[in-house]
Amino acid sequence: LRAAIAKDPNIPILRFYMGGCYLEEEDYESAIPELRAAVKIQPSFVNAEMNLGRALMNSHRFDEAVPVLEHIEALAPQLMDAHVYLVVAYAKTDKVQEEIRECRTVLQSLPDHFGSNLNLGQFLAKSGDLAGAVAPLQKAESLRPDSPVPHMVLADVYTQLGRKEDAERERAESERLGAVPAGASPDGPPNDAPDKSNPAPE
Repeated sequence: LRAAIAKDPNIPILRFYMGGCYLEEEDYESAIPELRAAVKIQPSFVNAEMNLGRALMNSHRFDEAVPVLEHIEALAPQLMDAHVYLVVAYAKTDKVQEEIRECRTVLQSLPDHFGSNLNLGQFLAKSGDLAGAVAPLQKAESLRPDSPVPHMVLADVYTQLGRKEDAERERAESERLGAVPAGASPDGPPNDAPDKSNPAPE
């Protein structure tokens, strides 16, 4: 591939394959320029742009990933991977209204998507819609009953709503499932703590 690209660097499929090789090796920084080149040569090359989005997300270059993923979404609105990655990218870049919209888009097709239910609840609460946050967080709890995270978030929501007994119940459940109580010194991360390095929620 390197020899072929050196001979003619303007063949998009070669740059796509080269980027794909780097992705297979998890060398995301090397994949990015190859995939950018493929997309620049052929702007409608959705698979190349999707791989570029993956490489940027795995490199934690979330600000750069957002416009790439938005362009894919415009070109291929049926491509669910782009929507799921956008759920993460918008969360990482703190785009509240965009995150709410994207979570709802994913949940229309994948109503049992844990990450989108959890993020929708978190960002509805962040937007001030505390009452609206309850249902998706309860759904996240039902989808992953062994995770303390939805219980932790819901406890905070109930506290803000003034529902003290509900908040205490959720907080106790989160601690039963492995969350570290507020003010405690953890020996390690709580069970099923959010994976900050994982760019795509399940």
